[in-house]
Amino acid sequence: MTADEPTVLGLDACKSALEQIDLDAGGSPITSLTALVGPIPVSLLRALELSTKDVEKTKRIQRVVKLFCEKTAQILADPSSVPEDILVSLLRVLGTSSALLREYPVLRKQLAKNVVSVWSSWPSDSVRVVALLTLHHLCSRYSKVFESCLKEMYQQYGRSCRSLSMHNLGQATLMLNGLVEIFALYPEKAVAFGTRCLRQMASLVQQAMKKSDKTNVKKVLCWQFIALVRFWAHLLATMGTESAFKALLFPVCNLLTCVLSFQSSPRFFGFHFHMVASALEMIERTGCHIPVTSCLLKIVGYVAKQPLYKLEVKKAAYDLVALYKVPKSETTTKGYLECVADEALFYILKLLTQQISTVTFPEQANAVLSSLKNVIKNFPKLDRNLKKQIEGHMTKITQQKKEIETLRIGEALTPTAVFDKKSTLQIDNMKQPLIAYVANLEKVRNIKRKLLADKEEEEEEDDQVSTNKASTKKVSSKNAAVDKKSVDKVKKPKQELPASKKRRKTESTEKPSGNKRAAKNVGPEEDIVEDFVLDD
Repeated sequence: MTADEPTVLGLDACKSALEQIDLDAGGSPITSLTALVGPIPVSLLRALELSTKDVEKTKRIQRVVKLFCEKTAQILADPSSVPEDILVSLLRVLGTSSALLREYPVLRKQLAKNVVSVWSSWPSDSVRVVALLTLHHLCSRYSKVFESCLKEMYQQYGRSCRSLSMHNLGQATLMLNGLVEIFALYPEKAVAFGTRCLRQMASLVQQAMKKSDKTNVKKVLCWQFIALVRFWAHLLATMGTESAFKALLFPVCNLLTCVLSFQSSPRFFGFHFHMVASALEMIERTGCHIPVTSCLLKIVGYVAKQPLYKLEVKKAAYDLVALYKVPKSETTTKGYLECVADEALFYILKLLTQQISTVTFPEQANAVLSSLKNVIKNFPKLDRNLKKQIEGHMTKITQQKKEIETLRIGEALTPTAVFDKKSTLQIDNMKQPLIAYVANLEKVRNIKRKLLADKEEEEEEDDQVSTNKASTKKVSSKNAAVDKKSVDKVKKPKQELPASKKRRKTESTEKPSGNKRAAKNVGPEEDIVEDFVLDD
């Protein structure tokens, strides 16, 4: 045996090492866990390969294999006490030695569920990635595991997105990409599951449109709904060109079209921008049609109606990527409306840059230019900065429209025709200035977001420090008051109360003390992810 080859243990040695692992007795030593992720699975795989004809020996090996699977499931059920490096090694071993689970479907399902729990809740991103690779191994080898993981991972992703902010968007994106990888393994089964989920989500939107009560609307205007729509859009943007996934294009486009026209209240402009971002990703990758421009122009028109120069400035900036609603009192502030206008105009330009290579671009640009001209014309008291911004965007669009129009007239093409290969290359060179302009806007937008995130983080730290100081001061003053009271008790003898007063005091102490001021619910939103999955 060379130094690079792993140590191979005998069957009895493997069984003895596994029996030493007893987490119920207060945890196992690191050495026994190291054996679990080291020589034991390698030895069992080697033993199974060599005992193909010996039935009795195979049964003995299978008993030890079952013990190995049970111990692994026991550790992964509550991995909080396991060192992170051991947990990573255990997940890797489980993926590479997944052949050991062939005879144990119940244990396979339990192990997959435990790994999904690690993938969705472990604080370290590196452990999450290893857990995802393990799930990829298990799902690739066993289709039944894929079916059980599909719903579990989808729901865990939705639950983890109950409350999104600038600080946990990265983890949500990591889970989103991992979920797409798993769904792509068996397209037919994923499409069947997706059809049921999208039907249920469309039903929730329909109910909220018909009866706009708080319960129905809350199921649509929430982070979980946004995250799941974003997932389906990203899945189709990534895999939509494959024949199996094309069946989901119409349901997702239809869902986005309905949601973009739902509750266009100033409070929920952030919600609409999330839907617009998902729609633009699908339009760019799949070439489908979703009426996004009308929603964005409606938002610009609303902002133009408000006299920004007269409005109160409460907050300098908002990160509309990390929120979907604002308090009603802030919907008429200058800071919020300026951010909304910037976001809407940015998405309008981004949408036009995606369609710039088509012959129909001049007609599409004309519709946008006409709407923006009406905004400037109908509101003469428009804010100077907003007017300047709109005019700058219109200049860029007009310049690009004229170039495409000139090329189309030169080739005598109708809007229903297509450019030849030579003209397409020419357009690619012509559209660079507009693409660079939009890229620069996006760069500025990301810098603003980062600065805002850093600022909010500093404010949170300052608030925490001031809260700690206030609580320390309160405790010290309370202790001083208690000390003074105890001294007074020593100095003054306690007077005997009359019987009537004693009885009254006893009755008052027996009454439950109710707090009149209810505590505000500042935690994450209610978990309603079960409503987004239709049962089989």
